Amino acid sequence: LLLEAIKRCRVRRAGKEVCSADEWFLSDSSGGKVCNKGREALTVCLVGDPNMGKSSVMNSIFGQKMVSSSRTPGHTKHIQTHFLTQSVCFCDSPGIVSPQTGVPKSYQALFGSYPIAQLREPYSAVRHIAEACQPPLQDLYRLDAPEGGVWSPIVLCERLAVKKGMVSKGGRPDTYRAANMLLREALSGGKICMCYGPPGWAARDLPIEAGDDSDDDDEHESQQEEEEE
Repeated sequence: LLLEAIKRCRVRRAGKEVCSADEWFLSDSSGGKVCNKGREALTVCLVGDPNMGKSSVMNSIFGQKMVSSSRTPGHTKHIQTHFLTQSVCFCDSPGIVSPQTGVPKSYQALFGSYPIAQLREPYSAVRHIAEACQPPLQDLYRLDAPEGGVWSPIVLCERLAVKKGMVSKGGRPDTYRAANMLLREALSGGKICMCYGPPGWAARDLPIEAGDDSDDDDEHESQQEEEEE
């Protein structure tokens, strides 16, 4: 469908319409170039925000894996070009991120505009997840309640690290690794669902029960770590 839409576009040169894009696709079968004099090929660029599926669209158009793709935003680092025909070239590009002022990096990391690996302090982002997650993180991961029943980002990460067997060199629960795991899963949009509503509306007010904790959580986590590497 995308190719058909591209073929219906009109090609302009110096502000003047010269031909339809479809003629570029037909030029190879006709044995010569129709209207691309002075240019080697018609270039179609895939441009957009990070993690919007530009690389996946390009692979679908070619019917095979031409460029690497991942669920992790920012995976494409450089412009990549591939010829669909002798006269039509497709260009895959990195995601465009417009600078924003006044937005904490912890929020930017959750929405893919700041690398999770560069967060020096991930617990603020964990707090954002905990405040918007439905069902609550402690119910979603079936974590044991702390003494006193008071949850905090550090306590959440500590309990999660204990359950997942994440241990630091000193034998203590690796809360930093657990925090990064939560950030990756929130970013992928898989297990963690964050809800944002109008002012005065709280996601925790919804009567939603925690789902079953599947056995393939560890496998899903390892796959995400491999993609980031």
